[in-house]
Amino acid sequence: MKAQSLIYIFTLAAGLLLLSCSQESEESQNNAVASAELEAAVDQALQVVNATGVVEKTGVVFYEKSIAVLPFTDLSENRDQEYFSDGLSQDLINTLAMMPDLQVVGRDSSFYYKGRDEMLGSIGESLQVANILLGSVRKSGNNLRVTAQLVSADDGFNIWSRTYDRELADIFAIQTEIVDEVATALSVTLGAGEFAVPGMTRNVEAYDKTLQAQALFNQFTPDNVFRAINLLEEAVRIDSDYGRGWLLLGDFYDQSQLILSQDQAVDFPMLATRAFEKAAVIAPSMPELMLVEASSLRNQGRFLEAENLYQRYFENYRYSVPRAMEEYAQMLSRTGQFNEAIAMLQRAQRQDPFAPRFTYQVALHELYRGRVGEAKKLVEYGLSLEGGEFLFRAVTWEIAMRSGDLAGAAEMIRAYYANIPDNTYDATVSRRFMDKLADILSVNNFDQSTDDIIALINDPSVTPLELGYVARLVALMGQPEIALDYWFGEMASPAIWDGVYDDMRRLPDFNQLLQEKGLVDYWRATGNWGEFCVAAGGQDFVCK
Repeated sequence: MKAQSLIYIFTLAAGLLLLSCSQESEESQNNAVASAELEAAVDQALQVVNATGVVEKTGVVFYEKSIAVLPFTDLSENRDQEYFSDGLSQDLINTLAMMPDLQVVGRDSSFYYKGRDEMLGSIGESLQVANILLGSVRKSGNNLRVTAQLVSADDGFNIWSRTYDRELADIFAIQTEIVDEVATALSVTLGAGEFAVPGMTRNVEAYDKTLQAQALFNQFTPDNVFRAINLLEEAVRIDSDYGRGWLLLGDFYDQSQLILSQDQAVDFPMLATRAFEKAAVIAPSMPELMLVEASSLRNQGRFLEAENLYQRYFENYRYSVPRAMEEYAQMLSRTGQFNEAIAMLQRAQRQDPFAPRFTYQVALHELYRGRVGEAKKLVEYGLSLEGGEFLFRAVTWEIAMRSGDLAGAAEMIRAYYANIPDNTYDATVSRRFMDKLADILSVNNFDQSTDDIIALINDPSVTPLELGYVARLVALMGQPEIALDYWFGEMASPAIWDGVYDDMRRLPDFNQLLQEKGLVDYWRATGNWGEFCVAAGGQDFVCK
């Protein structure tokens, strides 16, 4: 099987990364060089993938030992147990993904087909998997019926099927049996010779509250985030030895800080740390703990230790979990290794092709590097993905801002927020802030807007995501010194290398900041200075 086929057939998103020939000559030359470097990085990143069993039928490339778990259908009498059937499906995805011999499609792409009447062969072709697991759940009081069926995506052949009529307390045994049966049918090696989920609860009430919490958290609005956290806090109170519950609670605290204001989430960093520590004591063998620790080291600026831990994780579990690849890509991005980061995000795209966040992050990387044509292509594709509307609309007004069309960006922002439902994340979190930002953009004059910008930055209700907009706006208005003063949030993202900060990165204080954040120690230890900085002899270095 040719490597080129693997690179360009896996997903639609991968195809959108081809360079356009229509860019202006200088940009085209730069893009061609960057494209060649990126393709080499992708080839290198795919070496592990190409070493596994791959099959090609009717022009479609997929792994022979690959599977998509479609959302189980809620057949309960009142159809009010969807959170339970979705939670069971998500748990099966997470558990199967831990098997080193099995390629498992990510949740977003599997759940894309929820409620859609589509042929299994078409699903298998789109997701490029050989097998599909589907089923249903009927929950009534203490009684539970779960049906599960494993089929060949190519011809619809039934490989294995079973119906479980049990009490609700047997849900954990049912999961175990389904995973065991799938592993046996596909001749997949279980991680430790038998199925076991470290840190799992055996308390049905705690488990049920966890599934409710996950369903709410997936909606990612402030109200539902708080409701999800409250439910999960109840779950760990019911079962204080629920290691996986503590781990998930820490993750909820951690992720929620992105969409909550500073005053709303003031205690969340501390609460997240305590929850993670509790999980580690109860169930130290949970593989996710390696990612938590690696990301914590990364955020502390201990990049070399973080990279070693990420590599240990991938050695044990392969590149099997899209979120793990996303976390490592953040590490690569922050250290200036954009080619490698994009290659890692592309791998996550292939495994979860309908998840908008991976394509979105690639689009941002391209925008930060000034490759506007590439960013626009990815935006066009991203807008077609379910759940991608706000993410990619945001890139459109970012592009307008960078082109100097501040009034046009303001018009885009106002038009978008005028038409969104009141109960969405965009309305409940961002509308107030974005209205103020649009007002500032409309003035198109930094001197007239300075007081408004500073007031916006110092508003305790502003979220970290929103602060990034302000920092970039200040830089675009030609005030690198002020941008550096209020730039703290961007150190935790690839935006550190955004082209709008070129002048800011030339300031002496910026180099001092890089040293304080641990980046220089990492570069000197590895000799890999990434794309944006170079050693300049002795202890000196220069960033562009």
